[in-house]
Amino acid sequence: MAARETLFRIFYTVGFTPWDGHPQSATLRNLVEGTGHTPVLPPGSALDLGCGTGDASIYLARHGWHVTGVDFVGKA
Repeated sequence: MAARETLFRIFYTVGFTPWDGHPQSATLRNLVEGTGHTPVLPPGSALDLGCGTGDASIYLARHGWHVTGVDFVGKA
């Protein structure tokens, strides 16, 4: 675990975050916004583990959720 944490710290230090900037997953969008076959999930509380720079946290917050994002890299 320590090696992985060190690796992610290095990635953030040099600005290498290829996991950021992608569209939200269809699964998350379908849960939050609903589909033609599933209802909208009403806002509540969410814990975003390994949130990185917070793309999913921000998405949820914009849809009325109370979100806590946690990442083991403080710069994230």
